Amino acid sequence: MGLVSDEEPPKTETEENAERNDCSAYEDYLDNAIHEKKTMPLYLRDELPEGTLNSALIQDTLKFIETAKDILDKWNDRMAHIEQEIRTYELRTSDELHLLEFSADLSQDEMRECAERLQQIRVERRITKNERYVGDMLLPLLNDGISTEKLQHLEKNIFEMQTRQYRIRVPEQFGK
Repeated sequence: MGLVSDEEPPKTETEENAERNDCSAYEDYLDNAIHEKKTMPLYLRDELPEGTLNSALIQDTLKFIETAKDILDKWNDRMAHIEQEIRTYELRTSDELHLLEFSADLSQDEMRECAERLQQIRVERRITKNERYVGDMLLPLLNDGISTEKLQHLEKNIFEMQTRQYRIRVPEQFGK
């Protein structure tokens, strides 16, 4: 035997969502504003509340942007001259080898110095070729996905957040 209750049956989840999402008053306000060509008031802030742009993540992002721009510029500059530098190392190697080949009267000390110079030239050439190898892989990736212009645009947008203007969309009857 159950008791008869005067209470309303519990609302379904759909009914609760409908009540929460009821924007009819706001939609009426917008309709009136559009038809009467009322402009909504513009509220500006001179400064953003403390910490709005100073979160650690935003600051890290700004540091990353600055570092990425510098690295991209360095790689572009480096790659512009790297083939000539490699060619110069090859010519220097050839000069040292010609010295050994055509100088029959070199002392042991002079031959050792030539060998040391050859070794140093080859090490510098290898470093340069390694840079070229990395640059050949890195620049297409950076230039296709991340460019200096894109990074500058992102940085500009972050800094412009400080001077954003907000329009209040809430009708006056709901408060200012």
